[in-house]
Amino acid sequence: MAAFSWILLVLLTLLKRSAASVQILSAVVRDADDAVLECPHAAGGTAGCRGAVWTLNNSPEPLTTSERRNVTASCSLLIKDVMAQDGGVYGCTAPPRNRTQIVLSVVSMVECKSHRFVTLECSVSGELEHQVEWQGFEREVDVFTSQSLRFASVSFSTAHPVHAARTYELWRCHVRDNVTAREHVFIYNPKYPVTTTTTPSEEKKKRLAEQKVVDTSARFTQAANQVCVSGDRQEVPVNYENV
Repeated sequence: MAAFSWILLVLLTLLKRSAASVQILSAVVRDADDAVLECPHAAGGTAGCRGAVWTLNNSPEPLTTSERRNVTASCSLLIKDVMAQDGGVYGCTAPPRNRTQIVLSVVSMVECKSHRFVTLECSVSGELEHQVEWQGFEREVDVFTSQSLRFASVSFSTAHPVHAARTYELWRCHVRDNVTAREHVFIYNPKYPVTTTTTPSEEKKKRLAEQKVVDTSARFTQAANQVCVSGDRQEVPVNYENV
């Protein structure tokens, strides 16, 4: 998988240089958010999208639409309630021969608790291997961090002051896009969910209802007496002068 990701990145770079008609874009979104992938060269408007064709992972077949995934009047691809499996390479072809490739990566964060320890995990799903790391714990002692491509974690004892303080605004997962070099910052924030004016889809309502019945908004791992809870999502802007 690592070799494939690097090959994909090289191919994307070569396409940028050799084909002016192909535009390469990258999108990094949090799971359960909505993603809007634009098709810049397509002709859309009040009459709807005309001529644009979306594909996934270079499939010869057009992308099928569903309740969560559809093409807007402006020819953008709207993916609602994004899940990890939605990560991939989306292509849009518009007349006469304009092509856009968008690599979608999905960020997931969970808090895993055992009898004595807490571990925060941040992972990225998709074809590209973005660098991931947790920040906000640099001055703490007895806090153990691990970071790599696609995944990062931070662990500490349940008796540690950082766990008692629950200073969520300081618990930040940084994801550096290795295509655009942009840094995305996500806060793990289960206590203060971000309010929204959008209405959840029927599919999302069903999933939430099933989740409450099955596992009370938590998932159990194979580790004994450990439970992992997904955090609410919030992305904060980055001050690029400090990056």
